[in-house]
Amino acid sequence: WAADFALHSLRRLTTAKCGHASVSAVSPLTTGIVPTDDDVPDNHSTATRYRPPRGVKLLDDMPSYFLSETLKYLFLTFDDNNVLHTDEEREWIFTTEAH
Repeated sequence: WAADFALHSLRRLTTAKCGHASVSAVSPLTTGIVPTDDDVPDNHSTATRYRPPRGVKLLDDMPSYFLSETLKYLFLTFDDNNVLHTDEEREWIFTTEAH
């Protein structure tokens, strides 16, 4: 459930016109509440599609590790057919920067 929550939160909070932005600040007024999918209209226009929730400020920046690490680990978590989920002889460990 945690990975699913993270995936949906990334989509709701960081979506930008050309990828995903970094979150620069979250207002104390948000109280940590992340809007649910029900709070996001299905037919929102292009003008509002990339607007973060109230109280969240984004940077015009997407670090390279977002693609190379964050999305990779989310993919591996949800892809039931990869070796991580099918290899019964080994236990796999992934670490960041382990080249």
